[in-house]
Amino acid sequence: MIPAPLPLRLGAALAMAAITLLLSLLPGVPLEGDTQFQWHLGAVPPALQNVMHLVFYALLYGAWAWALEDTRVAPFRLAAAVFAFGLLIELAQLQVPGRYASLLDGVLNGAGVALGYLACRARRAAH
Repeated sequence: MIPAPLPLRLGAALAMAAITLLLSLLPGVPLEGDTQFQWHLGAVPPALQNVMHLVFYALLYGAWAWALEDTRVAPFRLAAAVFAFGLLIELAQLQVPGRYASLLDGVLNGAGVALGYLACRARRAAH
């Protein structure tokens, strides 16, 4: 199989990071002038939000691992970078109406990164 070109892989990783950032920095409370999407996103139950942290950060790690697979970036360093990105988003949420930094969210982000790491490791072992 021919590997995907580096610009495509980097674009996918950057898009996943942008989506994660955008969804994380939407106001947590409906504001006048918000779209229906923002209103519905604000109504997502906390348990589902927790699952979303796991899924998004696993996918984010996987996207960057795929983008950088031809480089010498160590998987642990990549995991640390993706986790740090999540922590920075948590801090940025302090400035967003209805959002707050949460230790649980940080832990879930880290767990998602770990799941992504393990999935990528299993994929490499299978090949």
